[in-house]
Amino acid sequence: MKRGLPASAALARALALVLALAGMLIACGCGGSRGARAPHTEPAPAPAPASETRPADAAVVDLPVTADTVALLLSAADLVAVRLDAGSVVLRGDGEQVLVFLEDDGTTLQAVFPFTSLGRGDPRLIARWNATRRFGRAYLDHEDAPILASDLLLAPGAAAASVQTWGRLFLAMAAAFRAEVWPGAEPPIGPRNE
Repeated sequence: MKRGLPASAALARALALVLALAGMLIACGCGGSRGARAPHTEPAPAPAPASETRPADAAVVDLPVTADTVALLLSAADLVAVRLDAGSVVLRGDGEQVLVFLEDDGTTLQAVFPFTSLGRGDPRLIARWNATRRFGRAYLDHEDAPILASDLLLAPGAAAASVQTWGRLFLAMAAAFRAEVWPGAEPPIGPRNE
């Protein structure tokens, strides 16, 4: 028995790759014409400084981050983010509320949903969630409440837009998690007294 893709699937993948490469060549002006190209006689313009070419939302995050910085970054993306204390931010949006912790001396962010116990979770639902998702992980806490968590590792040069996109994505994942895994009808309303 042969291993691998059927011949038609392998041919389709090869054709898709060729078309993608051809599109890239045409887009960069490196191909797409069989005729001779006129030589380029004008000198190429000098590259613009990075400050002129970088979009405003590509601002670089200074490390280590602070809770105030994280709250400002997320608020700039039209999310409601409030500094809770020196090591955490409450993030609200789309009817959900999550807690964002600053970890590893301000070089990692960890979002957690929920952070209030509402009841016992079903380990089968947690396993199904983890088997079908790549972003974040679900687990049962010490009270058997279902928890969704995600980390964002910040490296030097990390873009502010990365933090904002991560926050939006985690809020969307929290809504799906509540609908699929949560044992009760309503999400939590506040942090646990820990």
